[in-house]
Amino acid sequence: LWLVAGSTLSLVGRYSNLMVFRTFSKAYGLAGLRCGYAVGALGLVRQLGKALLPYHVNAFTLMAAKTVYENKELYKERIKTIREERDKFADCLKALGFKVWPTATNFVTFRAEGELMQQLAKAYAAKFSEKLSEQAAGGKLIFKYLLANSILVRDFSTHPVLQGCLRITIGLPEENKQIIAKITELCAEVKA
Repeated sequence: LWLVAGSTLSLVGRYSNLMVFRTFSKAYGLAGLRCGYAVGALGLVRQLGKALLPYHVNAFTLMAAKTVYENKELYKERIKTIREERDKFADCLKALGFKVWPTATNFVTFRAEGELMQQLAKAYAAKFSEKLSEQAAGGKLIFKYLLANSILVRDFSTHPVLQGCLRITIGLPEENKQIIAKITELCAEVKA
């Protein structure tokens, strides 16, 4: 669902059973503080409030989140860069033969398709004794290859719904180039 400015917040006033959750983890870089907020109909917010523990957020976290929120204009350039890098990253993966899911986040989810998937699966079978489907084997090979090169990504390759999928968080431009270079290197190896 893509709305004006990519936000579901505009739907909150129209539905009494909708609650939108936001986090300071991604664009604002406060993942370690575990801070976010919810917006929804008053009845839903009251129910949520009943489930919260007293003092569930410490004073430092609240101060940091408040400061960031009051200065969110300062993050616009960073957010723009993340979006541009994400789109470049996705385009590179598509050019290599991967399916890339549409995203409005700071990460991409992808998996090998067609001939590339078959080549990766064949290479996985030759290297490892574990029996996996072609999709899962393709994703697992990429995951293990990146891990061997000190690149940690989220591995969904054996997930029943996301067979063969990996999720990569967009980093700095130099980091993204290194990851794409390693994936390109692996693809060239399995095609040879």
